[in-house]
Amino acid sequence: MKRLENKIEKYFESMSKESDRGCILVAASMLDHQLENIIKKTLLSNVKGRKNKVNKSLFEINGPFSSFWSKTQFLYAIGILKRDDYYDLEIIRKIRNIVAHNFDVAGFSDKRITDRSEKLRAADKAVKHMPKTKTKNIKVAKVKKTKISKNNYKAQMERMRFSLSASFIGGVLSEHGTEFAALALSLRLMNESQKQLLKNK
Repeated sequence: MKRLENKIEKYFESMSKESDRGCILVAASMLDHQLENIIKKTLLSNVKGRKNKVNKSLFEINGPFSSFWSKTQFLYAIGILKRDDYYDLEIIRKIRNIVAHNFDVAGFSDKRITDRSEKLRAADKAVKHMPKTKTKNIKVAKVKKTKISKNNYKAQMERMRFSLSASFIGGVLSEHGTEFAALALSLRLMNESQKQLLKNK
């Protein structure tokens, strides 16, 4: 639990230093990296010799896991992503796309963003997992560090919701990656032991 708390806090801190556009792009990039990491550890940790070649082809531009969307769909389809996390990842992806393809987006004061960000579910979970000393002043201390107008309360709260949601999901995905790495190592050791037993017969 403590490890998850630390990861959530770390991700939140990194986003708090960015502009609105930067916050969204950093969050999406971080989550995309975590999704890719889980897929690699789930599918490829036991592939010997072909690992680098397979890695490259799966995640290249025309590969099946080249996009944020395809990674999310796959991990949800095989039951690794929970429904709420999948739901929030889809919202974050859509927000990322709005920012990436529209230069006139005014950050979290833009209705195209807030119409989606207000539907995010993971923010409350993030607050529950963060130390009380952090959550006590979170609405004041963290928001002041952002580049949002202090008078725009709605924008501040939506940025907060977005950052907390992305931080929580990032922490959960990171934990999944650690779990799968340990599982893959166990399977590899079992496989090597079986081969050794067969050689000794």
